[in-house]
Amino acid sequence: MKRNTLLLILAVLLAVPLVSSAQGDDGRVNLHYWMDGFGVYCTDAAKNPADTWENGGLQLLNPQGEEVLYVPAAAVKAGIAEAQATGTFSTLAVAAEDAWFFPPIAIYYHPDEAQFQVNIAKSSPEDLAEGKLYEFRWTVGCEGITKISTAITD
Repeated sequence: MKRNTLLLILAVLLAVPLVSSAQGDDGRVNLHYWMDGFGVYCTDAAKNPADTWENGGLQLLNPQGEEVLYVPAAAVKAGIAEAQATGTFSTLAVAAEDAWFFPPIAIYYHPDEAQFQVNIAKSSPEDLAEGKLYEFRWTVGCEGITKISTAITD
């Protein structure tokens, strides 16, 4: 009896983190990668989180839930076509230089990997002094795949 009770308690304790992380899923692509509270989303036409950007676009929200960048599907398609034609990345959107941090927040498309990427400069004074940024990549199918924190290079 004691063993069964212990196993039940252990099973409940192991399940708690799964439940709490599922409750925190607001549809962001970077659910498992922290970017100072910023969230990147694939959206439908009404800017609701979606499994694809093709009927809406790509959206980046700040920690307060305010839109920083939005790239409509037509602009995403044009950026992908440009990148495929030139064989180099295309810039889909860039925030105003004085809006956040330097370098400005931007969303890119990489044709070789068929991936999107967002760069956000880290906001702590120590990280900014060291020139660090959040770099997050996700597939065209709206699945987060890469998380990198690197130094900004000239």
